[in-house]
Amino acid sequence: MENTIDKASKKLSFKEAYLKYSELRKGFDFGNQATEIAKIQPLVVDAYNKLGDDMVRKLRYIKKDIEKTLINSDDSKSQFEKVGAILKKSILCPTVETCPRLKHLIDEAYRAVGIKKEAKAADITKWFECKKTSERIEGVTTAVYKIYTPKLMIKYD
Repeated sequence: MENTIDKASKKLSFKEAYLKYSELRKGFDFGNQATEIAKIQPLVVDAYNKLGDDMVRKLRYIKKDIEKTLINSDDSKSQFEKVGAILKKSILCPTVETCPRLKHLIDEAYRAVGIKKEAKAADITKWFECKKTSERIEGVTTAVYKIYTPKLMIKYD
C-alpha cells in the first residue's frame, strides 16, 4: 500500500474511505494514510471508533444513517438535543420549507431517537429561529416556514 493518498483518491466515497481506514486501523497503521483518509471523510473516525465495522456494515455505509446513529448513541445529550442535532444536519439555513416536508423531517428525527409523538411542522420553532408564512409554489398558496438559523441549545446540569 502507498503511504500517501494520490489526487485521484481525494474523491473517495464514504464506503471506500471507511473500508480503507478500517483495514489500516486493524493493521495498527496510524500513519499518514489513515490521517489523509480522515481529512477527506472525517466521519470515518467516529464511525470506526464508536460504532465499529458490524454496525457500519448494518447501516450499509449510508452516511446520513451513520450520522443519525452517532447522534443517537451520545448518552450525554437529551432527546431534545438529539432531535435538534439531526434536524441541523437535514436543514441548511437559511431556507424555506413547506409544512409537510418539515413534518416529515421532524417525524424522522423523532423516530430516530425513540420519541413516540406525532410531529407537527410548528415543532420546528423549538430548534430554529423561523417564521411561518405562505408562498406561492407552482401557482398554489402553500404554508411554509422561513428558517433563518438554528437556536443555541444549552444543556443545564
